[in-house]
Amino acid sequence: MDTIQKTYYYAFLLTLLINFSPLKILAYFSPFIFIGLLFLFTDEKPFIILRGIYSVIVIILLFYIYYLVYDSFVIQNYLLAFLTYSSFYILLFVDNKKLSSNKLLKQILRVCLIVFTFEAFYGLIQAIYGFHIRGYFFGDSGDFVEGTIHPQLNTEAAFSNPMFAVNMTMLLLGVLVLKKRHNKNVGISLLPGVLALLLASVIHVIIFFLIAVFVTAIVFYKKELFNLGFGKIKWRFSSFMIIGVISIAVIALIFNRKDQIADLGNQYLLNEIPRAIVTNNFLNEIVPENKEVIFIGLGPGQFSSRASLIGSGNYLGGINNPKSVPFLKSKSNYFADQYIIAQMEATADITYFGSSQQPYYSWLSVISEFGFIAFVLMVAFVLLLIKKLKTKSIVEPDKRFLSAVTSVGIIFLFLLGMQENYYEIPQAIFIGVLLLQVMYANVIYGKNEPVE
Repeated sequence: MDTIQKTYYYAFLLTLLINFSPLKILAYFSPFIFIGLLFLFTDEKPFIILRGIYSVIVIILLFYIYYLVYDSFVIQNYLLAFLTYSSFYILLFVDNKKLSSNKLLKQILRVCLIVFTFEAFYGLIQAIYGFHIRGYFFGDSGDFVEGTIHPQLNTEAAFSNPMFAVNMTMLLLGVLVLKKRHNKNVGISLLPGVLALLLASVIHVIIFFLIAVFVTAIVFYKKELFNLGFGKIKWRFSSFMIIGVISIAVIALIFNRKDQIADLGNQYLLNEIPRAIVTNNFLNEIVPENKEVIFIGLGPGQFSSRASLIGSGNYLGGINNPKSVPFLKSKSNYFADQYIIAQMEATADITYFGSSQQPYYSWLSVISEFGFIAFVLMVAFVLLLIKKLKTKSIVEPDKRFLSAVTSVGIIFLFLLGMQENYYEIPQAIFIGVLLLQVMYANVIYGKNEPVE
C-alpha cells in the first residue's frame, strides 16, 4: 500500500475506536480528524487545500444568497450544518482512484470482522441483562443493546441503540464480502452478530436493510431471480437474502406489531402525528408562500435538520430544559420555530415517542433546507452510483458480488434518511461511508482480483 492508503487504513482504525466509543462529541468531529490525518501524513495537501478553498467559496456564496432572500436566516445554524453533514466530506477530499487497493480493502474488512465480533458479543451481554430487567427479549428490551457506544448495562436515551444497529449493519456488509465458503471463523462471527442486531430491535434498520437487499437482487441478479434459478446465484448473496428474510420474520413473529404499524399508518394519513403534520404543513403552507424553496430551500440549518435543532437549544437539553451550544446563544429560524419546535413542545410530555413520529428526518431536511432540486439530484446521484456498479459487474463478472454488496450499502444509507436525521450523525454513518468508499473504489478502479 502507498502512503495515502496506509494513512486511510490507520485513520479508519481510529474512526472505529472513536465512533464505537461513548465519546459522542468527539465522534461528531471524526470526519475532520480523518481528513486532518490525511492532510498531515500524505502528499495530498495541495488536493485537500484546493478542495477546501472551493468548499469555502461555495459556503460563502450560498450564505449571501440565503442571507439576502430570508429575513429570519440564522447564521450560526447555517455554519453548524456544515459540521453535522461532515460524514460526506471524505467523498470530496479523497480521490477514489487512490483507494483502489485490494490490500487496503482486505485489511479494512478484516478489522471490520474483529470489531463486528467483539461488538456482537458485547451486545449479547447487554441483551441478556435487558432480559433480566424486562423479562423478555426484543421490544423495548432491545434498548439495552448499544454495544460500546454506551458500555454501561443500563439504557441511555441518547440514540446509542439505533447508532449501534446501523454500524453493525454496515460492518455486516464487510463481513459478508470477507466471508469465504468454508471460513469457520467468519461464519462463527455472523451468527452472534446477526443475533445482536436482531435483539437491538431497531425495526427500521432491519426493514431498510431488507429493502436494499431486495432492490439490489433485482438489479444485479434479475436473470437468476426471474428464472427461479436461485442455485445459480452466488451463494454468499443468497445468505444475504436469507439474513434479511429471517430478520423480518423474527421481528414479525416476536413483536406482533401489525396493529401498531397499521395504527401508525392511519395516524399519518389522518395527519395526527408530528411527522405528518410538519410534512403536510411544509408542502401546503411554506412552499406555496415561498416558491424559492423549490430551488434553494430555506437554507442549511434553518428548518428540520439536526443543526437547526442543536442551534435552537432544544436538541441538547430538550424542550423542557433547552441547552445551547457552548459560546453560542440558542437561536432558530422563524419556520423552524413555528413548525418544528412547536410540534416538539406539543409532544414533550409523552413518555415514549419514537423516531417514526418525530417531526424531523433527513429527507425532509434536504428538501426543506436545500430545495426539491437538491433532493432530486441526490436521488440521481444514488442511481448513477448503482448504474456504474451494475455496468462494472457486467464487464467484470468476478466483481458482481462486491458490486452488489456496495449497492446494498448505498441504498441502505439513502433509506435511513426517511426515518431520522441520520445524514447528520457521523457516529451512525461515517464508518459506513468510509467502508462503502473503499468498496466502490475497488469495484470501479481496482484490478480484477478476488477480495478474499
